[in-house]
Amino acid sequence: KSSKKHYNCDHSKINFSDKKSAVNSINEWAAKSTDGKLAEVTKDVEKTDGAMIINAMFFKPHWDEQFHHKMVDNRGFMVSRGYTVSVQMTHRTGLYSFYNDKTNKLTILSIPLAHKKSSVVFIMPHQVEPLQRLEKMLTKKQLETWMGKLQQSAVAVSLPKVSMEVSHDLQKHLGALGLTAAVDKSKADLSNISGKKDLYLASVFHAPTIEWDTTGNEMDTSILGTDKLKDPKLFYADHPFIFLV
Repeated sequence: KSSKKHYNCDHSKINFSDKKSAVNSINEWAAKSTDGKLAEVTKDVEKTDGAMIINAMFFKPHWDEQFHHKMVDNRGFMVSRGYTVSVQMTHRTGLYSFYNDKTNKLTILSIPLAHKKSSVVFIMPHQVEPLQRLEKMLTKKQLETWMGKLQQSAVAVSLPKVSMEVSHDLQKHLGALGLTAAVDKSKADLSNISGKKDLYLASVFHAPTIEWDTTGNEMDTSILGTDKLKDPKLFYADHPFIFLV
């Protein structure tokens, strides 16, 4: 009742004395919550003496304008300079927010999702390279700078179809974000959950599964063949990139 009242969520009991059973229960819940898209959140539970937060999500963008269903083909995706794999690539030309950062040798593309209330932002190096350099640049200030320089342009976009799942234990990152008391046995106060002050946050798992393809709203055909799409810029995602939602 307390969980429902204070956090608007349901909870269930798990027998952590049997780790195998506990892991199976967690993964079964995640699979059920994502319609079977996420088969596994974790292989092990290290700490069994505290509360656990598990976030499982399935995300599939519905593009504001769909890609061409009949223009999906197999292309090479360069994982590294010496390793290329075959992927299904989707294509379309449209009006998008675009910026070519020549100084940092990056291209930024923003593709709106349905109803234009959110978007997926792609950040791709000009050349094939490991993403560590780009990851180090991802500060709030830098992102705001890039977003401020986006301009609507005609862009010929080629994106690989994506189906991926990842799982992260966020516990080690919480302290850096300022969440310290809840993960400390001596300081935590989660009594609104348990009714006692002996409960602390032992683990935080975040496990998303992501898919995207050509699916989206009907294309705006009124601009086809007009000057608005003349001389489009190119965003050809055939090597590693970062995307933000």
